[in-house]
Amino acid sequence: MSDVDIYYKTKYGVNDLKKFLVILICFSISFCVLADQKEEYRFQIGDSIELFVYGAEDLCGDFRIHADGFIWLPLIGKVKSEGKTKNELFELIQSRIGVYKKNPQIIMEPRFSISVIGYVTNPGVFTITDTERIISTISRAGGFTPDASGKIEIYRNGKTITISRKRILDDNSALGLVKPGDIIYAKRKFISRNDYSIILSTISVLTITIYYSYR
Repeated sequence: MSDVDIYYKTKYGVNDLKKFLVILICFSISFCVLADQKEEYRFQIGDSIELFVYGAEDLCGDFRIHADGFIWLPLIGKVKSEGKTKNELFELIQSRIGVYKKNPQIIMEPRFSISVIGYVTNPGVFTITDTERIISTISRAGGFTPDASGKIEIYRNGKTITISRKRILDDNSALGLVKPGDIIYAKRKFISRNDYSIILSTISVLTITIYYSYR
């Protein structure tokens, strides 16, 4: 029995100690739940969904969240989507469709917007699934330029994550997956081909200048 156990049993009694432990465990569980909820992604303007409704082809298709925060669906009209989680939006759409179709069978696949910038051939904003790998996203941006180092930085939830080329290509690494809202920056080599050209040109000019100065 530890000194802490003896102290609590002496001062508060066994029942009070049990109550203390139960409260502590409940608090820990509540904290973990709240942390998970905080990390759950919420749809932003520019995101989209791929919707399939069994037996209702008119309601199927890709639908983007517009600048007003709504998705426009056939028959149903405007559906507030910005700020909602995947489950919240799914339940809302299901209930709206349920007004016109009894017990609708729905499949909803989110498409999230991310940005790829830096030393890639075609930087820009791309729509991805929540299971896409970083290397696939880089490929969609045209791949690395000759000046790229192969390393990337990801700006995610206010944090910066640096990932090496090896980890980008590692299929078993969780770091190789893109997350909704990511900004991917392809880093530059410390010394690029252009830098070598400039250095060589500068050396040539200096050499010629020095040569003619001492003639």
